[in-house]
Amino acid sequence: MEKKCLLIPFFGSLLVFLLTCWTAAFRGPSAEWAESVSFFLFTYCMLERYAKKDTDGIPVVLMIMLGRIILEIPIRIDYFSGTIGSLFVTIVVLIAIVLSTSYWYKKKLYILILSLVIMMLLNTFGHDLWLKHVWGKVG
Repeated sequence: MEKKCLLIPFFGSLLVFLLTCWTAAFRGPSAEWAESVSFFLFTYCMLERYAKKDTDGIPVVLMIMLGRIILEIPIRIDYFSGTIGSLFVTIVVLIAIVLSTSYWYKKKLYILILSLVIMMLLNTFGHDLWLKHVWGKVG
């Protein structure tokens, strides 16, 4: 795989993040839903396009993850305690990327169903549990 090809998943991931980050302005788990579904689909499409064999998948996935978190890193370093409430969105998105990768590797229906169930549980129940754990309230 050419190094030039790795820039496309990176900048594509950055673009997907910028297109979906505005959903964090809404109350509730809308950001988790929008970003996790978007990144699940984006990861699968990028792997189908740029990873010709199984070993090519890891660099593509790492670039997608880096593109997703690159803008958050300076903010989280400087002001981690103030951003811990939104950290769950990042965790759910990274899990969605890993789940999409596992589906791409095996391409089995049961892996897709299990991945979607895990994302659904994280996006619905995980949001309230995270807020309850972090701030002691459900939001």
